[in-house]
Amino acid sequence: MRTHSRYRTRPGPTRAPPGRSVSHNRRLLTTPVPSCHAARRRMRDLRSAASSLRLEAEARACRILAEELARAAQRFPEVAARLPPVELAVSGRMTLALATARCFRRDGKSLAPRITISRLALLALGPERLRDTLIHEVAHVYADAMAGSRQCHGARWRGVASALGIQPRRLASPDESREIQEFKARHGPPLRRRRRRRRSLLAAVLADGFRGLRRPAANTRP
Repeated sequence: MRTHSRYRTRPGPTRAPPGRSVSHNRRLLTTPVPSCHAARRRMRDLRSAASSLRLEAEARACRILAEELARAAQRFPEVAARLPPVELAVSGRMTLALATARCFRRDGKSLAPRITISRLALLALGPERLRDTLIHEVAHVYADAMAGSRQCHGARWRGVASALGIQPRRLASPDESREIQEFKARHGPPLRRRRRRRRSLLAAVLADGFRGLRRPAANTRP
């Protein structure tokens, strides 16, 4: 096989590239390469710390949910007698709500009651906010069990929420992630509209953990 003359190996001493001496190249070859085991140990420690934080948060949520379910059972014993055990699930993909409760499908079919909470909200919410969120979902479970269908935030749910000691209102509004923007037209008064959602609802509600998000610039077009 023929090779180009530039790539042929020629006998004799090794020639250093321009600007570098032979001692410099020899020093580069003998420089010890840092081991990657320290970085791997550091990453393993970080993963174990994050896993322990998640486990502690999930255990705290399970304990709070058990307390609130017991309190709701004392307040509504006839509903608790026919209510199946309530499951608690943690979702890492939920970004449009803090938590959800499911007892019935949209077509009215009954399902096992389950409360799903966002993992991000589970780690970021304080104890009082987490308790209010779980009470909110427990009220959904009991209101749906009373009516036999999904009640959303209707009158029955508001009654159950008031009986459990929380304000009958939504804990997070979808409009919190949509900023009010004023648009100036050539003629006529300015219009105030909500912008499209550019971030998740959790990013708006849990603002302390999302301080790095930049707000969109105002519309200054005449």
